[in-house]
Amino acid sequence: LVELQEEIKSFNDRIDENVRVQKNYQENFIGKTDFKMAFLQFQAIWEMLTASKKAQLMKRLVKKVHYNGETGEMDITFNTEGIKILADKSFNLEVMKDV
Repeated sequence: LVELQEEIKSFNDRIDENVRVQKNYQENFIGKTDFKMAFLQFQAIWEMLTASKKAQLMKRLVKKVHYNGETGEMDITFNTEGIKILADKSFNLEVMKDV
């Protein structure tokens, strides 16, 4: 009986972990439409930005950059919140106000 209770507890723990992972995925998922909208808006204003505004924007968009000097390969991890912020029209107005 004790073994069965331990198996049930283990099973319930795995279910709880799967629910947490799924919730995290849903909160951080960026849909194709959101990404496309953000990219189009980004593309439209990028050339008009000053260097300091471009740097500010990149800090919000890029989470991590890893460069392998031996192979010359670079990996960029984007900040999902940054993409969501970029898609927000109020952010675009804020970025553009001093251009």
